[in-house]
Amino acid sequence: MRAHAPDELGARRAVGRRYLSGARPSARRAPAGLDAVAPTEPTAIIATMDDFSSIVSTVISAGALGVAGLSFRRSGRALRIAEDEYRQRLLDRQARPELGLKIHASNQVLDANGYIHTQAQLTYVYLDIAITNSGKAAGQTRIEVWVPEPAAQKTLQWIDDAGNAMEKESGRVPDRSVRLPVGDGRQFDTRRMTRNLREVPQIGRLLHLRVPCPMAVPGEGMIPIRVRVQTDGSEAADTTHEIRLLRTETSEES
Repeated sequence: MRAHAPDELGARRAVGRRYLSGARPSARRAPAGLDAVAPTEPTAIIATMDDFSSIVSTVISAGALGVAGLSFRRSGRALRIAEDEYRQRLLDRQARPELGLKIHASNQVLDANGYIHTQAQLTYVYLDIAITNSGKAAGQTRIEVWVPEPAAQKTLQWIDDAGNAMEKESGRVPDRSVRLPVGDGRQFDTRRMTRNLREVPQIGRLLHLRVPCPMAVPGEGMIPIRVRVQTDGSEAADTTHEIRLLRTETSEES
């Protein structure tokens, strides 16, 4: 039997006593470099998944913001284009005349339905013809008026601000190319009156026309007056004004 050295024998006995007392031998030391790696715990895995979800949410939100930002930039660009086009239209309008027409009877009172009440067989209506200009001042301007034959009498005339007839401007030329309805299914040939203006400033021009309106029998009647104005470099303004009359009794003239 091999003899043991005293130190070795004491060490063996000490290990035996620790084993009998329930103690366990100390764990074997991990290889160098591995003891720094901690085992993965379930809580660590859950925390890692939560972090990943937050990252995904952040990425999605950033993408949505990017799409919204792109849409906003496109809307802003479209708005700027619309503003530029509107500004250009204003510049174009200011660079040429923009004529318009407004017509109303100045010497008669109209009822709620737009009728002039009269008792005469012949009623004179004085029309104020306002030529508006929302663009630059216009040069040579041509205004034409078409009146049905029954109203195209000698007393159909341009008049000045004082009501005096302007004979030289009041030529009445038959125009078979234009017929006007009088409201009862009938249409009449017309006569055309033409007047040339040297200019129409931005404040516009006001012209006056005296129209004889015959009413042979009591009842309702309508005299259409077509007016057209145009100057070089602009579109024509064209409108038809209806003179509506209601004759109730017979008299000679008003």
